[in-house]
Amino acid sequence: MALFYFEKQGPTSLAGATQSESFFDPDADEPVALDPDYVQGQILTAMGAAGVDPAIAYAYRKTGLLLDESLGVDYDPNDLREWREAIAEYRRTHSKAEADPAAAKQEELPRRSSNA
Repeated sequence: MALFYFEKQGPTSLAGATQSESFFDPDADEPVALDPDYVQGQILTAMGAAGVDPAIAYAYRKTGLLLDESLGVDYDPNDLREWREAIAEYRRTHSKAEADPAAAKQEELPRRSSNA
């Protein structure tokens, strides 16, 4: 299991802003940023193994955000709207898939570009 180190690059809370974080390879002799797609893949794998609600994993994959509204954090309104829309989109798709097994085959979302 790899350990990830990060360096804050702006005023944000760790609870909700993965986009402004840089993760570094702890095994490298010099600080080397890890590929954001690799980091996202590791996080999604851990979410699956931990039994995280699939709507949360879907929203994370789609938005690049990982928000927890129960923390009472004052998230950026645009981030919060994007997060909630992704959760709602998953819930709609999931409900349709249960009602129509043919709809269960959901198209794979591209991972959010690390340049976004």
